[in-house]
Amino acid sequence: MNKVLNFAAELNSTNENQTQKVKPTVYLNIKYKGTDITLPMGLALDTMPEGKVSGTAEWQKKVIQRNKLLKTLIESIKANCKPGETLDIPSLEVEARVVNTAVSEDSADDVDFKFF
Repeated sequence: MNKVLNFAAELNSTNENQTQKVKPTVYLNIKYKGTDITLPMGLALDTMPEGKVSGTAEWQKKVIQRNKLLKTLIESIKANCKPGETLDIPSLEVEARVVNTAVSEDSADDVDFKFF
């Protein structure tokens, strides 16, 4: 007996799962100091995925600490901020970063490998 694959059913199942996304309820907003002006969108904390713990022991420790920061921040906000209210968190710092551009093979130093 030949097995029939139903790709349409698989596609519909995937679409249904995508429409049932959890809406975030805990946000972190970045505000200009001394004003009530925030960036247009906040960071949704309660739907942010935890970092994957892998790599060297040092990196694993850092990822575990990051995940703990996320969990603790969400719990603290929920415990100290009622729905619709805002809460200043003076112990947090905002850090900006631009992603490094990839180095092409052409720009790497030419090395003449000789083994014998």
